[in-house]
Amino acid sequence: MNSLSHIKESGYILAVEDSLVQAKHLAYFFKTNNINFELYPNAEEAYNAAINKKPELIISDIIMPGMDGYEFCRK
Repeated sequence: MNSLSHIKESGYILAVEDSLVQAKHLAYFFKTNNINFELYPNAEEAYNAAINKKPELIISDIIMPGMDGYEFCRK
């Protein structure tokens, strides 16, 4: 089983993007490829979600208000 199959079946991708336009592009990609995902508008919410439910993969914006993508990934 490849990694994408595992994400489609039992895991999910956590994505954090503060731009509404970019977030809509990500959501469209995930939905059209039948990929389980959770999308958050800021790193604080995404971090809390990742603590509660471990994702298979994280996709993060870098420049965001509050916690930036680098700090989010370090945590």
